Amino acid sequence: MATNSSEIQFSGVLNCIVKEGLITEAEAHNIEAQKTKMPLIRYLVNNKHIDAKVVARHVSAEFGVPFFDLSAIDKSILPYSLVSEKLIRQHHALPLFQRGNRLFIALSDPTNIQALDDIKFHTRLNTETILVEEDKLTRAIESFIDAADTSMDDLLDLDLENIILTDGNEQATEEDTSEIDDAP
Repeated sequence: MATNSSEIQFSGVLNCIVKEGLITEAEAHNIEAQKTKMPLIRYLVNNKHIDAKVVARHVSAEFGVPFFDLSAIDKSILPYSLVSEKLIRQHHALPLFQRGNRLFIALSDPTNIQALDDIKFHTRLNTETILVEEDKLTRAIESFIDAADTSMDDLLDLDLENIILTDGNEQATEEDTSEIDDAP
């Protein structure tokens, strides 16, 4: 029994991209064959198969996930201390802001549920997906990590010249024992 190319179904994001006509089914088959362990959207954008903004808008509409332009965010409000660098790099996810007990996470792939679950586990906050463009997410993650490293360096570079070191064996002065003498 022969199968028509129209009968072949792709999963998740790739199916959406083919259905929207952003790539052909033949290209989708080639992409499936060539794809490494890299996530699909990152592979498509990095290898110039599709524009990051175009795929983000289509996937946002298909999956019902809000789309956000990362270039519009004020980087000073990003929650630097909530999520570790390891989790950010591992899942290619960026925490955008916290509202109450919800943490909004920038992702380029709305099917990356593992990222949301891991971040939820580590932060004990409910997570919400905000879809962003892959190329802007990559740049934002790098600048986020650089900024976090810089702030840690600033903490380490504190002026420690005025610290007075003692050996800890000094006798108490009269000022320290005055309250003890006044007891009935």
